[in-house]
Amino acid sequence: MDNNSNKIIYIFLAIAVTMFLIVGGTLAYWSWQSAAAQNTAISFTVTSDLACSADGGGSITSNDVKLAPAKCTDTEHAIQRTITTNTTTPLSDEIINMDLWLDINNIDTNLRNSDNFKYAVTTSPDSCTSGVVTAGDAFKNKISSNKAYLFNNKEYIGSQNKTYYLWIWLDEAETNNNTQNKSFNLSLNGECRDTGEQVVKVYIKSDVALSLGDYKTQVTKVEFVDNKNISTGAITFNLGDTTVSGTQATDVQGWLVDNGLGDDTYTLKIGANGRIYAKSLQNAFINMTNVTEFDFSNLDTSETTIMANMFEGCLNLITLDVSSFDTSNVTTMNSMFRGRSNSAALMMKLENIIGLENFNTSKVRSMSYMFQYCPKLTTINLSSFDTSNVTTMDSMFDYCKGLTTFDLSNFNTSKVTNMQSMFSYCTSLTELNLSSFDTSNVTNMSYMFFLDSKLRTIYVSNLWSTSAVTSSTGMFNYTTSLVGGNGTTYNSSNIDATYARIDTASTPGYFTYKAHS
Repeated sequence: MDNNSNKIIYIFLAIAVTMFLIVGGTLAYWSWQSAAAQNTAISFTVTSDLACSADGGGSITSNDVKLAPAKCTDTEHAIQRTITTNTTTPLSDEIINMDLWLDINNIDTNLRNSDNFKYAVTTSPDSCTSGVVTAGDAFKNKISSNKAYLFNNKEYIGSQNKTYYLWIWLDEAETNNNTQNKSFNLSLNGECRDTGEQVVKVYIKSDVALSLGDYKTQVTKVEFVDNKNISTGAITFNLGDTTVSGTQATDVQGWLVDNGLGDDTYTLKIGANGRIYAKSLQNAFINMTNVTEFDFSNLDTSETTIMANMFEGCLNLITLDVSSFDTSNVTTMNSMFRGRSNSAALMMKLENIIGLENFNTSKVRSMSYMFQYCPKLTTINLSSFDTSNVTTMDSMFDYCKGLTTFDLSNFNTSKVTNMQSMFSYCTSLTELNLSSFDTSNVTNMSYMFFLDSKLRTIYVSNLWSTSAVTSSTGMFNYTTSLVGGNGTTYNSSNIDATYARIDTASTPGYFTYKAHS
């Protein structure tokens, strides 16, 4: 081959390498981090040649347990590890194929000959038989330096963060005493490949509860999953939002799984081949009165604009985790966590809402009835709430009888026009700091503090104004403990906006001055 031919080949190779480097530079760093200090940690790095290498963490050894025939949940005799995936640089909806395996550094002969030395990878932290991704006897006939595969070419979506649970145990069916307390040493490792493909987005329709018909009151748990592994004979529902171009009714499937309680109650699984997106979640789970748990790990709300009435009437919810929600495009949250009425039987049992401190509410315009009829809530973290575009807050905290105090110091109410019944029936409140409230555009303050019988002090600043108010009926009715900053006490003859002012020697009122910080 002559020199000119060699030059052409070298130039071609240089261009090819450069292209790989350019493409690789847009990819991401992946980390796998265990939840506990003893757990194995793995770091995945997507490299310029579109491959993934893994930096394995610590060992999994027989020193961790007293190996004996047992259930996988027996913490004395079984190994449990938590593995979470996290993309530190978002890959959007890039499809990644990944492998995960246990390197067998050492394994006792009796263990590798046993049918009962087992593993499982699940999405459930409670059992090796719930939410199973892979399971089996991967150690069978393996020797040192072999690999026991947990995932093989598993598809993973770059925008998702996932948590898996690894279980290793000697099953209780084992009868051979020679398998007990034998040694092994395993290391978790893996690799992944960027396929260069993008997931086709599919969207869920908003009226999930309506689609369930009579079954909506028989569902106790709702779980969003990235599969459509529907058991034969299961009751199914087409939940795809066909109003969104490209989404078919069957792209998002709902199906019922018996929850094992023996009383015709179910887990509702909502699944798709990949991430599930939502344009609107208005009325999504309304009046699903027996739901006690939601798992939103496979729901993407980054495009959601409406969350009105989303959980209204979910009366048996006690704790709700919405920490995964991206609310940056939501414009309305009215009645989002609302009970059904002031009847004791129709109020929410909700005691804790996890993740409110993550809410981006910069585009929200309506928060009316948002927490109405939630008497069990004792604290609400509203520290992230940007209310600069909100126009309605009527009945926002109505019947929140358990609230003793909450911080509204970041509330911007300059565009709000309606505060009717905003704090009515907050019968445990003793103090309320409204010094950030600009009420210059509010026209309706009727029943705003109605029946707040323990409320003694209301702080306001010079931002407070009733100049636009046209309705203030019963504003302070039965707010009998109120005392203004200059000593003015509650009088049932002065219950409208007339006394909704800072108390001074010359102008009696029910408020105490506090400068807006």
